[in-house]
Amino acid sequence: MNKTSRHCLAILVVLMSARFVAAQNLIFANAADRGDARASLLNPAVAVLQDPLFTLGSKALHYGVLSGGLDLRHSFFSLTTSNRSLWRFDHFGYGLQGQVLQTPLYNAVVLNAVFGKKLHANLAAAVNVGFSNRAFDRSQFVLEAEDDPALARLSKWIFPDLGFGVVAVPHRYVTLAFNVSHLTRSNISMYDENVRLRRAFSLGAAIGMGYFRALIGVSRDEGETLPMIAFESFRPDLGYLKIVFGREAAALEGSMHVMQGVSLSYRYNYPMNELRLASSGSHELGLSFNFRKNRTPYEPEWLKEEYARPMLGTVNPATAFVVRSVFDTLKMVDKFIYRKIDPALTPKDLASLPVNILFSADSLEPALPQIGAKHLMTGIEAATSDAAAKFDIPRDSVGIVHAMRKDHTQNYLEFLRNLAKQMKDPAFRTRLIAPAEEKRVYLLLKYLSLYGPLNDRLEIARRDSTARNAPPDRLAGRKIPEFVYHRELSVPADTFKFALNLADLRRGPVAWAFIIEDAEGKELLKYAGEKQIPRRYVWNWRWPDGELPLPGAYYYYLRWQSADGQKYTSPRQPLIVSRENRRITIEIMRRKDLTVPSTGRATATIVVN
Repeated sequence: MNKTSRHCLAILVVLMSARFVAAQNLIFANAADRGDARASLLNPAVAVLQDPLFTLGSKALHYGVLSGGLDLRHSFFSLTTSNRSLWRFDHFGYGLQGQVLQTPLYNAVVLNAVFGKKLHANLAAAVNVGFSNRAFDRSQFVLEAEDDPALARLSKWIFPDLGFGVVAVPHRYVTLAFNVSHLTRSNISMYDENVRLRRAFSLGAAIGMGYFRALIGVSRDEGETLPMIAFESFRPDLGYLKIVFGREAAALEGSMHVMQGVSLSYRYNYPMNELRLASSGSHELGLSFNFRKNRTPYEPEWLKEEYARPMLGTVNPATAFVVRSVFDTLKMVDKFIYRKIDPALTPKDLASLPVNILFSADSLEPALPQIGAKHLMTGIEAATSDAAAKFDIPRDSVGIVHAMRKDHTQNYLEFLRNLAKQMKDPAFRTRLIAPAEEKRVYLLLKYLSLYGPLNDRLEIARRDSTARNAPPDRLAGRKIPEFVYHRELSVPADTFKFALNLADLRRGPVAWAFIIEDAEGKELLKYAGEKQIPRRYVWNWRWPDGELPLPGAYYYYLRWQSADGQKYTSPRQPLIVSRENRRITIEIMRRKDLTVPSTGRATATIVVN
């Protein structure tokens, strides 16, 4: 390919990418047209003010200027979402878009990522970042030499290609928009020449009155100014019919809602310049899917809500989220238990009594002797000159570990190792119940000393034979306090369930808070979050400071903020807390009129006042 051929190829590039594209205006849309599912491919800010959409379309154009004709095909897709939250920010929109242009001379592929935000209730801005590839068909050129090195440069990648757009709604009848493309002005030359994309601009305005809209716009693309004006008649529950007039092309378009958010569209574009002598125009088919199942991609603000979104007329956002408690009442019973034990009863007499005979048996603690670990180790070794030999305990660490593994599980040994390491902390203090046999106690202490020095902050409580031999439900070897306080709750925990009664999820939530307050409106508990409200929340009846609620009436409700910035509060529900005090006296005494059996067991009398 010589220099002249390269210039011819460059001319073809200009013709195909500029004149043809400008003539048919690949995305022939108004930058302010929120009702057009394809408009976000021209102006990315439109996607922020539309429902989440998936759009797919294809257009075919036939030119009869060459032998066999010349076909131009343009396909596109767009997948966008809106009213999303990222971290602590909300009202975001983002998506992915792509276009494919196919001609007999070359193909072009464009892929864009869209990211935008609703800056105000009536203002949105967005950017798109994309890359593209342009590749020529080698078979379409007559080459002087098949090994021409220029053949290796018939494809070009362009990155990044930046665009920016903004949409404003200053009045409910008026929408204004502006966007600019090719901000980076990437070099599109496949050779060592400096040929850059020219920035493209678009301005648009839409005015809605009743079921009619008028759209006017102007764009500057490839050095040409392309004005356009359009008129649209629509019904939100059916679809729309639109006619467009431009400097380079005219179009007739119709769209119909089919079912469940699915709409089909057809568009006929007719060239208005000299190209009409060689082409009868292009035909475009499109499909769009509204993820919110709405019949239109946006809600016309100037129409009443029952006409724009008829399925939403019966929904009150204030009661859309309802919270209900499984238990609306908590009853607390405080038991003050006084125990009187007859001094004539010996520990042996008490050994035959069941633990549950004293109510609140969890207050009965084992009466075990306690001694510091270091002091106990020193005492055992001082009692005999060679404690290891006396108890037949290995002197090496490997033997000690092996001996411990014979009688203890791996999890228990892991617990002991962690316990020994924690003894290095000066604030550490705990108690460990050890077996009664002195040999096993000594082996346990030797094992702990392998992982850290022993100290008396670790107390060893040794079981005695009385407690070991007694059944687990007996009082032997336990302390019996004279007084114990015991509180019982009627329910262990309360579960709050959140129900959703909102068809239009576009309204939120983006932030929420579950609140419990007292009768005076003072906030006592708050459980907050963002995005999706949880299905349930379990409360252990304690305030953040760990205290139980005082007797009285409380109220719980849900406060949430919708995606459009509105704040709502669910109906307040009551929560009643009551408390009862009970004084219980338990006397255990030997019956005076009965003879103690020869078994040594005592008969006890329990008197409850």
